[in-house]
Amino acid sequence: MANTFTQLYVHIIYSTKGREKIFPKNHKDEIQKYITGIIQKRGTN
Repeated sequence: MANTFTQLYVHIIYSTKGREKIFPKNHKDEIQKYITGIIQKRGTN
């Protein structure tokens, strides 16, 4: 099909059971960077 455009957005939400706070607030940035690294590496395979 000519002139066809597709765009896909994915929103991933993760949470602990019962939304328990098991990670200290001072580790939040480090955990987010770790998860981002995993997702980016998966995209290069």
